[in-house]
Parts: sequence; structure tokens; C-alpha cells
Amino acid sequence: MRSAIRLHFDPSPPTFLSRPIRLLRQTALPDRSVVILNPRDEPPEECDSVNDINPYAATTETIEDPYGYQGGSELATRGQRLLGAIIDGLIQMVIVVPLGIALGMVIAMTLGDGMVTQLVANVAGGILGFLVFLALNGYLLATQGKTIGKLAIKTRIVDRDTGQLVPFWPLIGKRYLWLWLIAPIPFFNFIVPLINVLLIFRENRACLHDDIAHTKVIADA
Repeated sequence: MRSAIRLHFDPSPPTFLSRPIRLLRQTALPDRSVVILNPRDEPPEECDSVNDINPYAATTETIEDPYGYQGGSELATRGQRLLGAIIDGLIQMVIVVPLGIALGMVIAMTLGDGMVTQLVANVAGGILGFLVFLALNGYLLATQGKTIGKLAIKTRIVDRDTGQLVPFWPLIGKRYLWLWLIAPIPFFNFIVPLINVLLIFRENRACLHDDIAHTKVIADA
């Protein structure tokens, strides 16, 4: 004879769930929706409730420009930089050309004609031009971040990040010297200066020598 088996189903929740369910009922809102609060994420004092916090709101933090063009310093225009370069070039030419011709004649009379003489003349001319540039502009660059042309146009060279004057020798080495060193090298003495100038048409108005020296040219206030 088969014995009947009765299954008894108790609708009440298990004992280990009774406390969490009781807590949920205590936090239930009038519309029966439930808000579960994380004790670690407390709302700010100015918020009335958790619902006032917008996780998608825009940040209020100030984000620095990667190019460092903040701080109220206005970049010099391309026209200002061109005029300053023209003034520097004309002054340099007036002084260097006569001295260069005289130096070339001395070298030719000493070494005679030939490729070696031409090479020596090019190197000597580059050194002469650089020394004249330092004599004309060294003091202004060290004290004001200016060349004579920039002094006339009222612009100056500053550090791209800090807006302060750049130390003299790093400024000379990274911004000017390497251009003078490639001057005697065929092809490079044309293509590199061309690229250097054309880069100014970027949005940040920086030439190649600005990128290498990490500088910018600003207009005087």
C-alpha cells in the first residue's frame, strides 16, 4: 500500500532574508519604489536627495591647455613675427655681408681656390654670422626675451608652459644654434628652414624652433 506524501510550502521568506527585507520596507517610498543607499556615497550637503546628483554633469575643474597658451598672454600675430624677422634679417645682413666678403677674401688668399676653401668659407661665414647675432641680440634675449626686431614690434619669447623668460643658453642652443649649424649643409640648409617657417601656419602659431625650444612668442601687454 502506497503512503501519500504531502508537500508543505511555507510562503514566508527564509529566516536569513527577514532582516534585509525589513530594512527595504523601511526605506520604501510612497510610490512603492525602493532606494538603496550606499553608505559610502553620501550626497553633498547642498543636495536635497540622492536623486539631485547628476553623474553626467560637466566637470567644474579647470583643464590646462596642452599647449600652455593660458594665463592671459596673447600670442603674437603671424604678421608681427614676420616683421620682427625681417628687421632682424636686414640688420644682420647690413653687418654680416661686408664682414663675410672680407673674410672670404682672406680665406681665398690663404688657401687658394678649391672645394676646401669653399667649405672653410661657409663654416667661417656661419660662425661669423652667429657671433654677430649674439653681439646684437644676446643682451636683449637674456634680459627681455627679445631680439632687436622683437623689441621694435613689441613681442617677446617666453617659456610655453610658465610664460617666464627662458634661460639664455638653453634658448640660444635650442632655438637658434641648430639652425646656424645646418646652414653650410646643402639641401638641409634650404628644406629645414622652409619647414621651420611654414609650421607657423598651425593653430598655435609655433615654428619648428619654438617646438624644439618649448617656447612661444607673445605680444607685450
